[in-house]
Amino acid sequence: MKNNINEFYLKLISISLGFFLSFILFEIFARLLPATDVFFLELPIQCRDTKEPDYSCIFRRKKFISGRFIRGKWPPFPIDVYKYSNDIGQFSDINFNQIKDKNKSFFKIISIGDSFVEASQVQNKDTFHGILNKYKSPNKKLVLSTSIGTAGNSLSQYLLHTIYAEKNVDLDQTTLIIPIIENDFDESFNKYTPGYPGAKFSLSNTQELIFNERFNNKRTFLNRLLISNSYILRYFLLNRKFTNLLTEYPLCIVNPKRYCPGIKAIKKNEPFNRIQNLERNKNGKLATDIFLNFLTKIRNSKEERSKTIFVVDADRRNIYKLSPKDKFFQIQRQYFINKAIEYGYVIIDLEEVFKKQFRINQKRFDFINDRHWNSYGHLIVAEEIIKYLNLEKIK
Repeated sequence: MKNNINEFYLKLISISLGFFLSFILFEIFARLLPATDVFFLELPIQCRDTKEPDYSCIFRRKKFISGRFIRGKWPPFPIDVYKYSNDIGQFSDINFNQIKDKNKSFFKIISIGDSFVEASQVQNKDTFHGILNKYKSPNKKLVLSTSIGTAGNSLSQYLLHTIYAEKNVDLDQTTLIIPIIENDFDESFNKYTPGYPGAKFSLSNTQELIFNERFNNKRTFLNRLLISNSYILRYFLLNRKFTNLLTEYPLCIVNPKRYCPGIKAIKKNEPFNRIQNLERNKNGKLATDIFLNFLTKIRNSKEERSKTIFVVDADRRNIYKLSPKDKFFQIQRQYFINKAIEYGYVIIDLEEVFKKQFRINQKRFDFINDRHWNSYGHLIVAEEIIKYLNLEKIK
């Protein structure tokens, strides 16, 4: 009996050692690959007053951090860049304090948006707002261009970031650039992004801006602790986006309401689908109306609106002939363009711009493993902005 117990413990120790050594080998392998660095959002994200937003209301990372952002299976990775955050935790080489400075000898630009402004996938200097820093205005002022933008933000949070900028910057003397992306519309409401932090519009009260807070609870703390200290976890969860695969396939089938809210939910009833799509289109248009109504109170002069540029993204997958046109996005983008023009805002429509460039050289504006703009896409966007603002390259 004693021999059996000793043999059991020996096997247990052997198996444990085997798992431990395997884990160590995997960790070394993930470091050599290498796995990406992590850029966690700074918590808490909370807003006591959406009319007077402070620093805790904006999505930001730690100030002045740097690291390597990687996405892909094996080297050479399709995405592999070094990123740096500024004095308000945004991926920009220009500090926000430089924009706040009352010095009027600069041509100041702030870009506000989501992951397309954050642009984790390209070097700061190669983003459209980074490229603008290599230019000067027609009256010879050097451009000073920075950004406020984080993945997951939508029109409602753009508005809050604009209010934050207005409270801290001479915004009437600043050019504002806001890219408009396909998920900006319906995701401005809690109904389509349940539990996601940040500002949201209210379906019942169009004058109200709701704010979903996010705190550093025990679960968040544990997740961050594990990812920070394990390269193999980073490789699977971040390099390979393993959780996205789970959400898109098995988890979506098991529990679509929880894991695939909104349009990703699996619905078998076709009439129900049509009703849902009609409602989604209606709510998307409502998001545009609320956003532009609010923004117009901030940019209340003709001059300010002429210095507010909306860069409206194209249905790039359709341009590449990879899929038919996204009906929802086509309806929403056209409605937004028409409404913004009515208010006197500037529109840069990337649909024809991207089509023309793609016909010329068949070169994609995004990554093979990521639908965000690559450095070429950012360059095309920057060139359109440069043309409108009549900027000159610094020699």
